[in-house]
Amino acid sequence: MPSAPLLYLLKAHAVLLLFAAAYFGLLRPLTFFALNRAYLAFTLLFAAIYPALPVPALWPAAAPAPAVAWVLAELPAGAPAAALPAPGPDWPAWLLAAYAAGAALLLGRLLVQLLSLARLHRAARPALAPGGMAYRQLAGGGGPFSFGRTIYLSPAQHPAPAELAAVLAHEQAHVRQAHTLDVLLAHVATAVFWLNPAAWLLRRALLDNLEYLADAATLRTGLDRRAYQYSLLRLGPPAGSPALVSPFSFSTLKNRILMMNRPVSNRLQLLRYALAGPLVVAAALAFSGAQAEPVPLPAVAPVAPKLLPSDAVYYVDGQLVASDALSVVKPESISSINVLKGQQAEALTGKATGSGAILVTTKGHENSPEVLAFNEKVRRLAPRLMGINDQGEARAMRAGAPAAVVAVVPQSGPKPGLKPFKGAARSYYVDGQYADAVTADAVKDIASMQILKGEMAKQFLGYNGDSRIVIAVTTKAKMDSPEVVEFNKRIQQIAPQKGQIAFHATGGPQPIAPAQTAPPAGRAVSISYVAAPALAYITKNYPDSRITGVTELKNAKTGQLNYRVEVTQGRRPQYAVFDAQGQPVIE
Repeated sequence: MPSAPLLYLLKAHAVLLLFAAAYFGLLRPLTFFALNRAYLAFTLLFAAIYPALPVPALWPAAAPAPAVAWVLAELPAGAPAAALPAPGPDWPAWLLAAYAAGAALLLGRLLVQLLSLARLHRAARPALAPGGMAYRQLAGGGGPFSFGRTIYLSPAQHPAPAELAAVLAHEQAHVRQAHTLDVLLAHVATAVFWLNPAAWLLRRALLDNLEYLADAATLRTGLDRRAYQYSLLRLGPPAGSPALVSPFSFSTLKNRILMMNRPVSNRLQLLRYALAGPLVVAAALAFSGAQAEPVPLPAVAPVAPKLLPSDAVYYVDGQLVASDALSVVKPESISSINVLKGQQAEALTGKATGSGAILVTTKGHENSPEVLAFNEKVRRLAPRLMGINDQGEARAMRAGAPAAVVAVVPQSGPKPGLKPFKGAARSYYVDGQYADAVTADAVKDIASMQILKGEMAKQFLGYNGDSRIVIAVTTKAKMDSPEVVEFNKRIQQIAPQKGQIAFHATGGPQPIAPAQTAPPAGRAVSISYVAAPALAYITKNYPDSRITGVTELKNAKTGQLNYRVEVTQGRRPQYAVFDAQGQPVIE
């Protein structure tokens, strides 16, 4: 489908061709010159405005958007769009630019011709003919011609009084009938539709018809027809006349003489105008109707997953919509699709929802105030969420933050659908926000780290999928922000005494304290009690281990506080002890 500007030009050029065919086929031989003038002027104007007319009969109806087959796999969400092909050269834009350049060139030439005519007007001096008719006498010869309400000629080229009177009568007819407007319209239309041969033919026909009108008006003044025609033959080609005029020339002299000698057309020939107008309009409507016909869609191959249920409730960018409204949403414009089921869906909609609530967010609206407010409402009502993003990844989310990629939805192949990842994977959170990884800058600024795995990780993520480790990192820069404090409280509600590591910024690399196999008695504390250097030590010496607990140890004699970190490799826990600054100690 061509772009809107190209479609506009195609329609205009098509209508111009239709009107030109009707004129040259039916109307040109007739002597109804005034009607021909109106027809030609209407043709040029109508071709320019026809594609933009807001009339239903003339404006082609937009073809209905093809229905989108939304597919549900294991997660009740629509399948995202396939990756778009790499963009190639924008040939329609290049064609439009080349066409505009040609039109601009011709319009520029028209402006130059107007400026040339203005200079010629300033150089000519006013004069009066013997009958008292005013004109401007050309200094260097040339003419005769008229433009606007002014006649330009050189009296020396018309020594015979009868010849001068005929020339003045002819040019005065051009002035009285305002033929300059038609001339300007023809030149502008030729510049706009320069690629269409019909535009050039219609301009020539319009200029010829103006001469026919002037000749008829001249003969009505009482001049002898044969004498007038002989005076036309005695005139030589005009020299020095501007191109943008109605010149008294020999270019159409033969046709002018033929039209003067042709009998007046019978009034029954007026039926040709009644035939040409409706015929052209009907053809134009047929052309537009052909553009509006939708292209038949190929049958959609059956797929194993089920289609989106009709009894679900649908939201697009936070707005409640009908189920069939998704048919007008382009798949490539979707950013994510999330699904609420059961009590979560009822909490959002306030009623039973059958198959649940399907929440669609389109690209470009993810950060709009309405969508952000809607997502905040969803986070409060439904902390556990499943969905699919625009990369074809099924994600498990909690409190609105995507926890991890749990599956990939292939777009094609012999077995499209959800493919779970093999093996355990990790989900990272930095300062309460989901991240693909913990960056080096975040590692340098770590204040605490919390680890969840197994059932605790599943409880946090809100799904019963694959085995996954959740690693939540808090930096010193944001450890006191309300969002991070709230996020850490959620972690501690799930694992109040496990999965925490705390760090302190002081201290340099030292050998880690020997691991203990028998833990001394003490009080279980949160991760915030352990200083920063401990993480680096444990990561270096126990790369495959996990932190499963922290215990506060108080020296009975000195009152010094140390912190024992439970490090588990496989099924056997080990223990490392650090002081309050995160330095390893030996007990």
